Amino acid sequence: MKRIFVFLLGIVLTLPMLRAQDVIVTSGANRINATVIEVGDKEISYKLYDVPDSRLFTISKEDVVTILLENGKVLVFGNPCVQPETDPILEVHPILPGAITKQDGDYFLNAGGVTTKLSEDAYLRFIANNCPEAWQSYQKADHLWSLGWRFFGSGMAGLVLGAPVWGAGVVLESKANSNQPQFYYGTGMRYAGIILMAAGGALTVASIPMLSVGQHRRKNSHEVYNACYLEQQHISAPQETSQVSLNVQVSGDGVGVAVRF
Repeated sequence: MKRIFVFLLGIVLTLPMLRAQDVIVTSGANRINATVIEVGDKEISYKLYDVPDSRLFTISKEDVVTILLENGKVLVFGNPCVQPETDPILEVHPILPGAITKQDGDYFLNAGGVTTKLSEDAYLRFIANNCPEAWQSYQKADHLWSLGWRFFGSGMAGLVLGAPVWGAGVVLESKANSNQPQFYYGTGMRYAGIILMAAGGALTVASIPMLSVGQHRRKNSHEVYNACYLEQQHISAPQETSQVSLNVQVSGDGVGVAVRF
């Protein structure tokens, strides 16, 4: 009973440490591993994630560029296109905060001149919440990749099962006369083994392009996100409008009208 009480007490004491980690990026390019408590009108309250029983800290919104939440959502500050007071968290089809690059299996969000490193799980949560196009592209690629592995597994099973069935059939045929039942059993097993190996080989070959294409598209789903980001930048950029002028001239020969574009 005493051991159970100590075990439950340990769980209760560690529950506050199980909260998700958030990353606060300051205007000085500093990263603070924190647990965000509240985003107020002028200040952000947080506790240090790496420090047990951390006291409550506050930081001015003017000193914060972005906050990357553990669930993949992003709060962007200092961006004239976003009003954090009225819409602090980017929902579906948000104003994308920046481009994403990938290096050595890690993703990097480049927003407002600050680079934030994302793990693969954080990257997936980020595109799921901020870019449906990239998320759907990743899901389709992951489905194709998984289907390729199913084809590969089924193909290998066909090859592994077909070979001994074919061998057993050949042995029965060689040891029996053509008018004996064993001979016919052997013939059937030999053909069954050939069919299993042929189907297994076909499935294995078909799995190769599925695995290759699916894995490539999974690894490069951030390119779909960047395409959406560049399109957003193009739309939000001020468009040059052509000026149209109308000139009317009167002379002794009559009236002339000139339109300039």
